[in-house]
Amino acid sequence: MLKGIDISAHQGTINFTALKPAIDFAIIKATEGTVYKNPVLSVYANGILNQGIPAFYYHFARPDVGNTAEAEANFFIKTLKDNNLLRVGTVLFLDYEPPAWNGDVVAWCKKFLDTVSAQFKGYKPLIYLNLSQTRSYNWLPVIWANYGLWLAYYNPLMPSVPWSVVAFQQTTSTGSVPGITGNVDLDVFYGDKTALAKYGLSSEAIATIDPLAICQAELKTAKAQILALQQQITNYDKLLAAISALLRDFKA
Repeated sequence: MLKGIDISAHQGTINFTALKPAIDFAIIKATEGTVYKNPVLSVYANGILNQGIPAFYYHFARPDVGNTAEAEANFFIKTLKDNNLLRVGTVLFLDYEPPAWNGDVVAWCKKFLDTVSAQFKGYKPLIYLNLSQTRSYNWLPVIWANYGLWLAYYNPLMPSVPWSVVAFQQTTSTGSVPGITGNVDLDVFYGDKTALAKYGLSSEAIATIDPLAICQAELKTAKAQILALQQQITNYDKLLAAISALLRDFKA
């Protein structure tokens, strides 16, 4: 079993030298939605990597604000690529814990995972869920597609989940490690370093990433956003026209 942490910009300044003896890997928040990029992503990643610690990355899903899974996946990949963070052995995750959303959660998550997988020659990212989420939806399409689980569960006794294996587990949100001030999420990987490497990107997967495909997907997303904005403007114009008509009738 290997020990790790997952971190975001909330951790502030980190003493990476002090951190090194305490962990075997670090999972860093890279992106959220289609706009937010962790402002200290490169600082954290390079600080971790320079200590010889594997750095992994997660994307925080926001379907609740109307984003498509493809747009968020491509934003995640492009951010990692632009910051030169893709390495052999890098593990990628989708963090699904948005506010209440009435859409098809499983279909959205699978589309995100499929989009990442397609960009990396069949590589299989993992999904982060809490115990309640694993039991609230039918995750069989995700499981059958061989996407692993990173489970948030703060009890030493492993619960029953639909996945046959829990690869990673977040064990607490109030942990403490040298080099980081305040609480930090602690994680474990249920395997050794050889097993961990199998969850990461291969050299072939990194070599097959298609920058043009990402740009085309981003252009498609931008066009959709422009069309939606144009429709909103049209609706506002109609509303203003209706209000003006009512005011004229009132004055008459």
